[in-house]
Parts: sequence; C-alpha cells; structure tokens
Amino acid sequence: RIKGRMWCSAMGSRKEIHKSSSHELLRRGRQEFATWNQFREHVGKAVRGVDPVAVDRAVSRLAEARHIYCIGNGGSALLAAHAALDLRKFAGKFAVALVEPGMLTACANDYGYEQAFTRQIPARLPWGFCLLAISGSGKSPNVLAAADVFLKQGLPCVGISMEGGILLRRCGEPVGIPTRSMQAFEVAAD
Repeated sequence: RIKGRMWCSAMGSRKEIHKSSSHELLRRGRQEFATWNQFREHVGKAVRGVDPVAVDRAVSRLAEARHIYCIGNGGSALLAAHAALDLRKFAGKFAVALVEPGMLTACANDYGYEQAFTRQIPARLPWGFCLLAISGSGKSPNVLAAADVFLKQGLPCVGISMEGGILLRRCGEPVGIPTRSMQAFEVAAD
C-alpha cells in the first residue's frame, strides 16, 4: 500500500537489484520521487532539455527515408514499435519494428543476442533506408551493431538515448534526452 509516495525504480519495487553487469546501469539510475509531481517535473525538465535542432534534423531524416527500421530493447522496444506504428499511420511511411518476439528470440537463440537485430537487416540495403535506434543506456550491443550496419553502408541512423550513450556518438542524427532515470527517458522519448 502506497500512502502519498511513488516509488519509481527500474524494477518497479524497492527490492535491491543484483549487481550483475546487466543490471548495473539500472541500479545506478534508480531514483525515488517523493510525489507524482516530482516525477512529472523531472520528465518535463528532460523534455525541455532536448535539443530542438537535433529533433528537427532527426525528423527531417525520417521524412526523407523511404523505409525505416525501428529497434530497441525492453521498454525501448515498445517505443520502437510505437514509433513504427505512428510512422505508418500518420506519415504514410514503410516502417517496421524489428522487435516481434518470435523473430527476435529466434535470432537471439540462433546467432546470439548481439546479432538479434543485424540478422533481420539485409546485408545490402538500397538507398532510402533509415534506422531509428532507441536505447535508454545507449550501450546495448545489439542496437549498436545494427547502427554499425547502417553506418558502414552510408545509410542514415537516428539514435535516441540518454545523454552520454555510445549510440549518440555512432548515429548521424543523435537525439539525447538529459536524464539519468530510465523511467523519465521512456516517457520523454515517447
């Protein structure tokens, strides 16, 4: 029972997160917001901190693309699926989220999770393709590998991440969201 306090953590509870490498970022990024208003203010500050020029460049790059692949892990996978849906529905783009559970887990099982996205991307992509890569940490190996596929072919990559993520340095059109809270990132990125 919660009385006037909201606990926002990456795992959704006050339980300690094990110090394994996969959870280290989540443990460090965990934040407690005393009230809903504090969380809302934090998200608002993150949204206001996003560079509008970077957003305009990213939107322009997506508008120029004929085909868009959208990728992400966990909550970012849901953001990628939502982005692909909106790009199809409202912009009339051919957009596909490469996060369908069957294909994603089959590729991860057969080739390793680092190649879960790259195995879904054709080896040679024609002009007109663009990647929309979303990663809260900006360090997900499978997202970075997919970005590398696009960069090696000279194709555009729009990256959305918390500021400081490697993804932002690898993508031609980076959009950094200034927060250390994964929850605030996911709300702001949506």
